[in-house]
Amino acid sequence: MKVPFSKLVEKYFNYLERKGKKYVMVSYTGHVYGYRYFPLFEETADKVFPYPNFSINQLMYSDEDEVIPHSHPWAVMSFIVKGGYSHYFNGKWTRKEAPAMIMMTSNGIHGIDKVSSDSVSIFCHWFKKKEWKIEKQPNAEGISYALTVNDGNIPHDGVAVIKYTPEIAKKIKIRQKAFARIIRNT
Repeated sequence: MKVPFSKLVEKYFNYLERKGKKYVMVSYTGHVYGYRYFPLFEETADKVFPYPNFSINQLMYSDEDEVIPHSHPWAVMSFIVKGGYSHYFNGKWTRKEAPAMIMMTSNGIHGIDKVSSDSVSIFCHWFKKKEWKIEKQPNAEGISYALTVNDGNIPHDGVAVIKYTPEIAKKIKIRQKAFARIIRNT
């Protein structure tokens, strides 16, 4: 019996979660942007691996108001294997749909928006060359939120990358419910 590819991917994500290699990406406004899985070496905003590494990103949400163009500390290559998104690169927006490959140097300014629901990409980076560069800073409320959800770490690109634990899942669920109430009341 053949198992559909999507089921294999789901099983692999569950395996990585059980191994503690799942991280949640929370935007500075509190939205769950997606999940990042590290099959090899784990990385966070304050712990960047200086050598080549990769992650599997499950992107679920984007909002034009939350796009913070930035450059990475390394040259990167990203393979979109499912779904797609609009990609801002050096001043221009283009739509990228699976299968697609994006390559950037560490000086390339980029951002992601208009994510197709449940998109998946494989993000690979080379040796660390420099520090993060952010084109615009998140607003004060966003920074305040990032500090509360990310144990005092301000996210490098407007997205806090936090180890996925039951406690974090509860915090996010509470925050998402509160955000939904605010949206309904406006």
